[in-house]
Amino acid sequence: MSDKKQLINKIKLWFYIGFKYIKFRKKSGSLIFFALFFGIALGLLVLISVIGVMNGFQYNHISRRIEIGSYHLTIKKKDASFFSLNEAVNFKKKLYEKFPQFLSVVPYSDREVILKIKGSYFTNEQIIKLRAIDPDEVMKDVKFIEFFKLLKGSFNLNKSDYNILLGEPFYEYYWLNLNETVYLTPDITLANIKSTGIPFKISNIFKTNSYDYDRYWGFISIYSLIPLTGRADIEKIGIKLKHNADQKSAVKNLKKYLNGKYIIQTAEEINKGYFTALKIEKLMMFVLFILIFLMVAANTFGALKLTIIEKKMDISILKAVGASPFDIQVIFILESLILGFSGSFFGVFSGMLMCYNLEKIFEILETVINSIILYIVSLLKNISFLNDIDFIPVKIYDTSIYYQSGFLIRLNFHEIIIICFIVVFMTVFAAYMPVLKASKIRPNEIIKK
Repeated sequence: MSDKKQLINKIKLWFYIGFKYIKFRKKSGSLIFFALFFGIALGLLVLISVIGVMNGFQYNHISRRIEIGSYHLTIKKKDASFFSLNEAVNFKKKLYEKFPQFLSVVPYSDREVILKIKGSYFTNEQIIKLRAIDPDEVMKDVKFIEFFKLLKGSFNLNKSDYNILLGEPFYEYYWLNLNETVYLTPDITLANIKSTGIPFKISNIFKTNSYDYDRYWGFISIYSLIPLTGRADIEKIGIKLKHNADQKSAVKNLKKYLNGKYIIQTAEEINKGYFTALKIEKLMMFVLFILIFLMVAANTFGALKLTIIEKKMDISILKAVGASPFDIQVIFILESLILGFSGSFFGVFSGMLMCYNLEKIFEILETVINSIILYIVSLLKNISFLNDIDFIPVKIYDTSIYYQSGFLIRLNFHEIIIICFIVVFMTVFAAYMPVLKASKIRPNEIIKK
């Protein structure tokens, strides 16, 4: 019991002396401490804001790429042959029976075709990526429907009609009308370039907020492949899961069930280059900010070294009255811990606050900047040879450039915790070297001086 009491008293002493040294500093020491504090806080504020926006952009684009252009899992034949229409329909029925965690099983086929728009005097031609999908299965895919917004009604790719869905930018660029007829070739061979093409009616317009899909993709029913190519060749079977967290177990069970007869790929494997590029981009950003925090750590080292020089007499007195080298280390390490934790807390809090109010901040900045520019323009217009100057408002975040309606902020709390841990560790480690040296000071050496 006495050992426990002794330990509690020691901890109380550490905190008492530690806080006293932080509180009663010289003016220059206090300025250094607050400069380090704001350095950590500002660095974390910027880092968390950038990570929040970057994660939002990445989630936005990755989600669209997976939910529209890919599937959670994709099955294709090993010999690169196609599924027949009947084979694909029977195959999807078996998969539904065996795997209740599958949300939708979508037979589909991709090909590049020439889309021809015939006018009164000339014909416009555009190469597009055409995806033939099972219209019945697509309606079960909740995430696809969420991202794939139809602007003119419902998803109407009927089995018997030759309909096509086109993106809004493509539709507007060529001044098309709903129910207008366009002509598709089976592929882009020289023979098909010269052919008239198969007539398809524009049944609807879609918008995914991904320019690549909206400008260069078209969607038809797999049943419409028969008039287009002569047969319904199904290239792959796409699978969407009810819960993406089940992906690993689903792949394992699917491989066991299919017994190595088919190739199974995840969305990450299909889009490997894209996912790798995003990871490298994020890693490089982390490296950049680690370099910034290394500078903060170097400043912490210098600041604590100055503090120890100031406190040499105090250290010798503490050692003279019985303080061990470990006690000295703890007392001064407390300062770096308080600096690291308080700076991290303030930086994370202000960073999260900034992230979730970023659009409002941009609106305020735009208003202020545009008001200043408008005032300057109005002054310049009074000069005779500058009266033709027009006011062009500044837009910090232009949706037409980024092709999304607003900021999507995503903060991963495990990333924030890891970042804070690294910052605190670097601060404490930087402080430890001068503290270790200070703990070895001999009282008689200082008192003699």
